[in-house]
Amino acid sequence: MIDDTSPAIKVSVWRPANVQRPMSYSKESFDNDSKIEHLDPDRLYEEVYNWKTNEDVWGGAEDITVTQNIRTELIEGFACNLPPQKRTIKKLEELLKKLKEKLISAGSRWSESRTMVKHDEDNTLRANTLISFYNHLRWLCLVFKNVPGVSVTVR
Repeated sequence: MIDDTSPAIKVSVWRPANVQRPMSYSKESFDNDSKIEHLDPDRLYEEVYNWKTNEDVWGGAEDITVTQNIRTELIEGFACNLPPQKRTIKKLEELLKKLKEKLISAGSRWSESRTMVKHDEDNTLRANTLISFYNHLRWLCLVFKNVPGVSVTVR
């Protein structure tokens, strides 16, 4: 469950699409073949992984001001409108190094998770959401770092 005070973050991993049969089309209409456009297969990407958080990942920070810059860098630095060459796994790895330094210097805390235990609705799990988020992003880097042309979006 996600409320208005902690918006979910969606992380997606993209790779260049493998277009088998490119298509040509007219910008005007299908009847007017005077202006044929060719589909540029190098600009097409397909989503190969996505993950949406269920928790407030920044709520685990002891000092929220410490993570504000990292959050801004993550959201703005991996925005969908940026070209894939500016949203690389290498860039995410560099950002994770900064986040790790911030976690070590500022600390993080455990809190009640919004995820309910399946068989016991009276109990909730405790989680360190910031460290969990960091570990998940680190896992993404390990899994996708050798995939050619891969890029990341965060929204």
